[in-house]
Amino acid sequence: MILVGIVALEHIFIMLLEMFFMELKMAKRSFRLPENLQKDPNAKVIFANQGLYNGFLAAGIIWGLILGWITFGYMIQLFFHSLCVDRSGIWRCDIQ
Repeated sequence: MILVGIVALEHIFIMLLEMFFMELKMAKRSFRLPENLQKDPNAKVIFANQGLYNGFLAAGIIWGLILGWITFGYMIQLFFHSLCVDRSGIWRCDIQ
């Protein structure tokens, strides 16, 4: 449960960077955003949308953690962590 909680915190951190703090050096360095896209309003919308996605993942993982180790809570953790997070990581690796 601790490792699943760490993944949820990571998604909250990424959400905050993408939605609210794209102007920080840390975000620009983390996402390797080219100079010409840093001020593009369309890129900001895309990053905000991605941040919302990360927020939903964090919310789902936290929901599963709150329900604990009961079968339903474990199934929610499994869905959001193992299926959504892992599969999106595989997808991102494939397109790069």
